[in-house]
Amino acid sequence: FQGVRSQGNASFYRGTTNPLDIEEDVEHHTEKPLLEALNSSGIAATATRNIDRMQYGKLLININNSIVALVDLPLQKEFTIPSCRRILAAAIEEGLAVYEAHGIVAGTVGRLNPYLMQYVLRLPNFILSRFQSSMVKLKGDVYSSMWEDLHVRSHSYSSTKNWCNW
Repeated sequence: FQGVRSQGNASFYRGTTNPLDIEEDVEHHTEKPLLEALNSSGIAATATRNIDRMQYGKLLININNSIVALVDLPLQKEFTIPSCRRILAAAIEEGLAVYEAHGIVAGTVGRLNPYLMQYVLRLPNFILSRFQSSMVKLKGDVYSSMWEDLHVRSHSYSSTKNWCNW
């Protein structure tokens, strides 16, 4: 989940409302029991045929995790600062250029489309604020997982992986 923070004692805080996306098994539909279990437990989940595209899109959107960690602000506050949004827009734009050079297409994550975000993030506050809530709903005190890693001085999940062995 995006915007999930541990509160201790096996309790977690989820700061966004996007559903959990699971890859659809077009041939056997093996995802259906998991989807039913999640949805009946109150965890919104959907199946998608384009999980690879979605993951590439999410990778671009998650660039913001490092920006939030560096500016030490909750996501909602960070999005009100034009310079922070411009940095994210430039990073997304650069990521999309790399994707294009390698024939990769990024997908939409919830209502967040990285191809549009690179432009929308550069809009002035008074315009962006009119439709930001329709793009993503953030609770006021949500930080990124990277922010949490830095503030509790733990190792981030990426530091424990050997990313060179893809």
